[in-house]
Amino acid sequence: MAVMIALCIIGVFYWAQDSNRSAGVKTTYKPQYKPPTHTPVVVKKEPVIVPPVVRPSVAEKIETAIENAKCVATIDVENNTIMTREEALMWYIDERTYSNPVSAAEQKVAAALDEFPVEYYREVSFLGMELPSGKHMRVDFWIPDLCIVIEYDGEGWHNTPEQLARDRMKDEFCERWGLTMIRLSKKHYYCMDYTISGILSKYGIKRK
Repeated sequence: MAVMIALCIIGVFYWAQDSNRSAGVKTTYKPQYKPPTHTPVVVKKEPVIVPPVVRPSVAEKIETAIENAKCVATIDVENNTIMTREEALMWYIDERTYSNPVSAAEQKVAAALDEFPVEYYREVSFLGMELPSGKHMRVDFWIPDLCIVIEYDGEGWHNTPEQLARDRMKDEFCERWGLTMIRLSKKHYYCMDYTISGILSKYGIKRK
C-alpha cells in the first residue's frame, strides 16, 4: 500500500513538470532583496579659491632689478677710488656721434620704439663703462625709465675680437649694475616691430 502511494506522488510530480514545460513556464531562483544596513557617506568637496594674480608695476620691476644687482659700488685699488652705482650710471651723449651715419637696422629699432610711449636716447655713454684708454663705450639705445640697454649686433661690426671683447664688457657692466641688456641681430631685422613690442609688453607698455 505504501509503495502504491509513493508511486502516485512521483507520478504527480513528473506530470507537473511536463505541464510547466508545455506551457513555457521557466522556473528561476529569485534572491530576496536586503536593504543595506549602513548609511552611505556623502563627501562634500570645498570649492578651490584661486587668489588673483598680482602683476608687479614697472617701478617695482625696476626696483627688483636694482636690488638684484651684484653690487652698489666698485673700488679701484690702484687709484684708491670708489664708484657708486649712481656715479657709474651717469650718462651723456657725445654730440659728435650725431654726425655718424645711422644704420638701417638702428633706424628700424628707432621706428619701432617711436610706436610706444617711452623715452629713449641713442649713442649713450656711461661713466662706469670706461675703456683702459680713458674713453667711454657707447650703447645704441638707452631707455632710462626702464633701465634697458638695446644693442644691435651687425654682422660686419660685431665679429672682430676687439668688438667682441667690448660687447662682453658691456654685458658685464649691465649685469653688475642691474640693467637689462637686449641684444638684437639679423634674425630680428624683419620682425623688429614684433620684437620691440614683446620686450615692452613685459613692462605693461602698449602702443600709443
